[in-house]
Amino acid sequence: DRSNYALLLVEDKDNGQISHNLMFEWGYIAAKLSVNNICTILINKSSRELPSDLLGTWVFELNYDRNNESEDQFANKIFDIVLYH
Repeated sequence: DRSNYALLLVEDKDNGQISHNLMFEWGYIAAKLSVNNICTILINKSSRELPSDLLGTWVFELNYDRNNESEDQFANKIFDIVLYH
């Protein structure tokens, strides 16, 4: 099956760098789909840190504070972005 849409969740957990494996897969998706059909949600990361070849993709920045927000609350934020944008 082929997909027409991709949702990428990118979280900054360790050293501030996006893993090379994720970048490879992201590039593959970008080559297969229109950039208008790729929604990227950066979790605790800035879009200014993205490589230039990913500019033009649909990017949202979300902050997630595990101490003050449940996983369900955060998942609902993601759902709202995907559903209403």
